[in-house]
Amino acid sequence: MITIYVVDDSATARQWMAGILHDHHVIQLDGKEQLDRMIDSQGFPTAIVSDVMMDGPQGYEIARERSARVPVILVSAVGPGTQESRERRDQARVLKVAFVAKENAERDLAGLVKGAVRKGTRHVRGYTGDTTAR
Repeated sequence: MITIYVVDDSATARQWMAGILHDHHVIQLDGKEQLDRMIDSQGFPTAIVSDVMMDGPQGYEIARERSARVPVILVSAVGPGTQESRERRDQARVLKVAFVAKENAERDLAGLVKGAVRKGTRHVRGYTGDTTAR
């Protein structure tokens, strides 16, 4: 069974992303501390989808700490084409994790998760970052 941990400090955003990933077993978590407790008690999921900014840059911390063991996909509410979006995309590249803008998640998130899970890698091979550039 494919289990995805969706991490976001917004319950609305978590529910929305869980809806996009409805083909998988999704566990919704409210931040990095809850994720850490879940991994300690239940083990690693198949993949982690995390908001970038939750009471600070927790998404980056999650990617740094967990991407060696499990695929991580970072999601950002920052609009595409902005300097801040480019900086977040570049940081995701450095961390070798996928990145998607929330406004494109409806179109791209399920495919990114599927690709990461299918390849069994910590990131999507050949994925160069920002799906907002389409």
